[in-house]
Amino acid sequence: MARTKLNNTQISFSSDLVPASADGATIGSASAEWSDLYLADGAVIYLGSDQDVSLTHVADTGVQLNGAMKLMFASTAAYIRHDGTDLELVDDADINMKPAVDFLVDAGGDIILDADGDEISFKFGGATGQLDFTNANSGDIVVQQKTDG
Repeated sequence: MARTKLNNTQISFSSDLVPASADGATIGSASAEWSDLYLADGAVIYLGSDQDVSLTHVADTGVQLNGAMKLMFASTAAYIRHDGTDLELVDDADINMKPAVDFLVDAGGDIILDADGDEISFKFGGATGQLDFTNANSGDIVVQQKTDG
């Protein structure tokens, strides 16, 4: 395939710049990367052959992922998404939140902890104390304060 180099400082377009076919060209390469990308307010990046995923710039606010699509991390099982009602933070392993200072939960309604296990523990004072809520076999909740030492 023949390549042509253009040695201009700037190329301007007044129409679309499109590949010859779907999935038929790349922008840059592994050894010749582009630098910065500037998009206008309200710009949309469409992903997928059927453009089912989009990332939209919301002027002066941020970016928005369309519909109930997921922002995935190390695997498809680790993601953040909004299902139209609730914001979900999902992983098939532990989720660790490690704020440098305080961890604040400011709920407009109830705070519900729903654990499939039999115990919910709150550690406080570093490693010096712990408050456990345990589901006893009778269905009663047992509250126990523990201290190290």
